Amino acid sequence: MDTEKDRKPEFPELNPDGTTMTEEDRAATKGRKEPKPWAPPQRRHEE
Repeated sequence: MDTEKDRKPEFPELNPDGTTMTEEDRAATKGRKEPKPWAPPQRRHEE
């Protein structure tokens, strides 16, 4: 599925419709775009 939300915007701080992202939007976007950078380190610390 190639939806507007899935595409990486030129300006990460802006939503596809041009509105400024809220903290919630930023958290959701970061969690969706880069889950690996923070997931593996957490596992290593537990082990």
